[in-house]
Amino acid sequence: MTTSYNVSDYAGLKNTTITSIEVGTFNPKDVATHSAWGPDAAKATDGVFAPEGETWNSPYFTVILPSAGESSAVVIDLGSSLTICGTSACAPYVQADRHNMELDWWDESNQVWRVWGGTCESSGSGLILRPVIASTTPGGVKCGNANADGSNFTTRYVRLWALPGADDNNFSVSEIQLRDGSNGNSSTAQIVSTGKSQLGPRPI
Repeated sequence: MTTSYNVSDYAGLKNTTITSIEVGTFNPKDVATHSAWGPDAAKATDGVFAPEGETWNSPYFTVILPSAGESSAVVIDLGSSLTICGTSACAPYVQADRHNMELDWWDESNQVWRVWGGTCESSGSGLILRPVIASTTPGGVKCGNANADGSNFTTRYVRLWALPGADDNNFSVSEIQLRDGSNGNSSTAQIVSTGKSQLGPRPI
């Protein structure tokens, strides 16, 4: 591969000469396996919920997903392996468009994504705050099952993606909230997702 750069307009760099560049190993994995970094999606972990019913594609609050499916997932990197609360008292919460959303966690030992649960498909419009309900079949989650307890899970990476089903293709996420499950599961458990790195869908 050959490339050239014009740095003559930059003081201090115009006399720089690059003679050769050696490329090391190349990792072709995509964002679904959290190894090829996609665009920043920090709005979804900034701790700010949009007003309920806010436009689904608000530029102030949302990360737009180009399509349904795990290839368009947003991935949270918690920085280290943490135990996340899965009981109804402090289970994950999501503000997103009205589609079913699936939440998965990364099983480091087996190098696979594990399904944890999903949000119900809402009949409302705009951005809607709702709990993630523990289920092995997130596409079948119904609204009103918010008291279904799930199990805590320990992971560094969590991803959220839209499931097909609603009568539109408007997919977006405003906020994902995860709470600490290592010191008892209570409604006052510390939020551990705010400020964490979140990666958007890989470029199309």
